[in-house]
Amino acid sequence: MKMKRSEKLGMFTGLVVGVLLLLISVFMIFQTTCKVWGAEKPANATQQGIDVSSHQGKIDWEQVKNSALADYAIIRCGYGVNQTDKDDKYWDYNSSECERLGIPYGTYLYSGADTTAKAKSEAEHVVRLLQGKNLTYPIYYDMEDEKFQGGLSNKKLGEIADTFIKTLDSAGYKNVGVYANKYWFTSRL
Repeated sequence: MKMKRSEKLGMFTGLVVGVLLLLISVFMIFQTTCKVWGAEKPANATQQGIDVSSHQGKIDWEQVKNSALADYAIIRCGYGVNQTDKDDKYWDYNSSECERLGIPYGTYLYSGADTTAKAKSEAEHVVRLLQGKNLTYPIYYDMEDEKFQGGLSNKKLGEIADTFIKTLDSAGYKNVGVYANKYWFTSRL
């Protein structure tokens, strides 16, 4: 059976696209794990940090230190209430590597709290994970989860944030802030 010219062209195009996708995939596999910052620091920036969690995988912190593109890191310690299965699986590694290499760092906990009791447990989660750590930047409470917190009133969200901050304050942590996207800060918090 003889193939038409359009069929040959279609097969050739498919082959070229397939080879290109394969090459891109191989290239991505061999790239370093730490791809969490841009190509260069903005001209008007005095410092630039990176926000990391287990989503970035195992980071090559030597590369981060030597890159001059990240002056500090804000590392997720966990998410949700105080249960060990909610610890970020790279928290200990990431924080220990920053301390070993002298990279200043802070931390954040991604909140799913919809009650003040859960906010208190989330603060206790942070306290548990900070034992023996030497933070140089603040602790942040990441409040922007539409699924768990989107239906709450602004007043309730404020009470949740206040509970988290006061629980950490009573444990001796004074440098605490709330982190959220612009919409949550301007409309919800």
